[in-house]
Amino acid sequence: MGQFRVVLSLYPRRGDAPRYVDALVDSGAGYSVVPRSLLEALGYGPVRRQRVVLADGRVEEWSVSQVEVECQGRRAITPMLMGPAAGPVLLGATTLEELGLGIDSLNRRLVPVDLYLACSPLTRSGRSAPSSPARPRAPAPCLPGAPRAGCAG
Repeated sequence: MGQFRVVLSLYPRRGDAPRYVDALVDSGAGYSVVPRSLLEALGYGPVRRQRVVLADGRVEEWSVSQVEVECQGRRAITPMLMGPAAGPVLLGATTLEELGLGIDSLNRRLVPVDLYLACSPLTRSGRSAPSSPARPRAPAPCLPGAPRAGCAG
């Protein structure tokens, strides 16, 4: 996939005007990365540590912060790795998912995506939303020594 850049708005903890940064879209990165010095200047500090595997195979432990970010009019609070001062700003997979954005690699742009739920939500009436017809279950395998209807011997 070709690489491309987008503008991210990083919102300070104290409610000031956002800082705009140029970010490389990197779906191979689990978390987004912003230099630690910039995050600290915006009032963010570490909330935990995380092991990180770098592109060259080295393993390091980096601080993680929770940062309010906006991209293409979509805003969320997302985990961000506090990277080295001279490191790139990366927009990673977790932030993309939280913003409901996906990658159009052909046109090198971000696009809105549908989010899928694993269960049926309640409707306004409080009842479960209608679901698609249930698929029939495959029969359990016949195990030796465990008699069951439909199994030989």
